[in-house]
Amino acid sequence: MLLSLAACNPVSKEAQAQPAVMLTVNEANAVIERGTVKWDTFEKYKHTDIGSGLYLWEYEVEGGRKLQIGGADLNQAPTQIRLIDAEGEVVQTID
Repeated sequence: MLLSLAACNPVSKEAQAQPAVMLTVNEANAVIERGTVKWDTFEKYKHTDIGSGLYLWEYEVEGGRKLQIGGADLNQAPTQIRLIDAEGEVVQTID
């Protein structure tokens, strides 16, 4: 009897919709410098929702860095943006 692994472990529509493209440091810095971040600014990149009570989305950036955007309302611009280095230190922030 043959068993299809795809049937046992289907890929969710959300996972299919998020491509596995990694944000570059230059792209992250350019957006931070412009200060015009919206929730859909990074829609082509995969994010993890790490918030509890507030929306806090974390994106992987090349070199082990992370970009976090956060806020209370998805219908308004994020109120905080942080670029975090590979050691976990915040290196750039907009609040």
